[in-house]
Amino acid sequence: MPRTPSRAPTKPSFRFLPPVLPPFVHRLRRRLPLLAAAALLPAAPGAQAENFYISYSSPADVRTQTLLQQGMGSNTTIVWEMSGDIDPAQAADTSLLRALRDAAPGAYRAAYWTDWGIYDRDRARSYDAYFVPGAIGQDGRVISNPDFDHKAELLEAIHYAFLEIAPDGGVYFNDPWSDLRPEDPYCQHGDNPVCSYANTQYGWHFSAQYGNFEAFAAYRTPGGRTPARFIAIGGHGHDDSFEGVFGDAAKLQRLVDTVGSVLEHYGIDGVDLDYENPAMSHAQSQGYLELLRALDARLGSMVPPRSISVTTLAGPAYLRGESGVGYAPGVLRDIAALPRLRSLNLMTYDFYGAFNHIPGGRGRTALLANTFTLDDAPAGVPRFSVQESLQTLIDQGVPAAKTGAGVATYGRGLLDIDAASGRSDAGRPTGLYAAIPDHALIPGGDLDSNDCDDAVSPLGPESCSGSFTYHYILGHFGAAQGYKVMDWPGGPQRAPNGSSAYTDDFSVAH
Repeated sequence: MPRTPSRAPTKPSFRFLPPVLPPFVHRLRRRLPLLAAAALLPAAPGAQAENFYISYSSPADVRTQTLLQQGMGSNTTIVWEMSGDIDPAQAADTSLLRALRDAAPGAYRAAYWTDWGIYDRDRARSYDAYFVPGAIGQDGRVISNPDFDHKAELLEAIHYAFLEIAPDGGVYFNDPWSDLRPEDPYCQHGDNPVCSYANTQYGWHFSAQYGNFEAFAAYRTPGGRTPARFIAIGGHGHDDSFEGVFGDAAKLQRLVDTVGSVLEHYGIDGVDLDYENPAMSHAQSQGYLELLRALDARLGSMVPPRSISVTTLAGPAYLRGESGVGYAPGVLRDIAALPRLRSLNLMTYDFYGAFNHIPGGRGRTALLANTFTLDDAPAGVPRFSVQESLQTLIDQGVPAAKTGAGVATYGRGLLDIDAASGRSDAGRPTGLYAAIPDHALIPGGDLDSNDCDDAVSPLGPESCSGSFTYHYILGHFGAAQGYKVMDWPGGPQRAPNGSSAYTDDFSVAH
């Protein structure tokens, strides 16, 4: 998925922002002159920097969110994404997935797996390749992944991210090298454009290797369970591909047919649509509704019928469609009424990041996600919360039982913030609500590429996201490493509401 884009810091859209582009896309950028761009390099290995702040969610924080959801009648949690959590079999007390399960054993938990997570090279920091168990290595051996197995035992569903939409409306595998095997009969040696379009659009030969998708389709946990399997389509940066289908009957039919074909051939249980245009007009929301209606009819006619999941931006104003941006009146209610819709999920994270910078140092650090509104936040900090977003969705006519909220297994950090302007605890700066000066930097995390641009402004396709997996945070940014670690209280019961870590002596080469 793409890296952090520019966006108005005063109107967060609560995007579902995977922090790094697929290495497959990086290969395209390097090989295609029109896509290649010189990027500013991060600080040299071993360099020191001051005033590093990162926010993330702890097990206590996700328990707070889960209990709030249960109290509101919302039973679904989506997790971005599997590899970021710590192995629950090795560290049950610190696993986010384990905390979700223990807080609400009967709830529905779905997590994403990303097809670019298998690439461990060209990252800003150390990262372990993350395959679906059963994929085939280049040496011909079957790949195992106990970490995946342990997490899958705690999930009701796994979403395979991402397939995309071609200009003719058909879906296609975004990275055949990761997704497919050369001998997959569905691909017909590359003659099927669902398999080959990612290559042939550039005049390349069909190139497949690991077969993660085939392993995903056949996956069973070691305990014999088969979590529901969904293909996820879209993601941030692919708005145009959805919009090209709106109002075009031929393209819409092609989309419906190819989705149905993939689900039928591989025995997949459903489809998750991730249309994430922060500037979506009312007319576009109605076009999206018509797409979903057509897909709902197709999936309902299948034997057995398949399910639809819709994952959307979570800004309350966006959900209300204020100022003509977001969902038109009645659209969310009509989406929720679709017979095959399982849940309508809110991307309730990325409340804070480099996009909070406002020129002149008027932007402030905040929490990556907070269940309750930050009532003590100064000007420059958005006052949104999981609670407000969920309530807004329900107020738009979506039954609480069909709503879901998100949990992120990563955090976002910034360097060279003005720590003295933020909150302190026991005489020590915490980094929370600190001003983000124009000279602040975005450190490359283990979810960033090693050539990302660390400047906080302007943000663009080459910018670092400052994103670190949760397990990386636990291993490098804890109290044992000298960090000031906080779990901030919120809500009427002052429950854990979001976590942060801060140091004034940060090693860029952790």
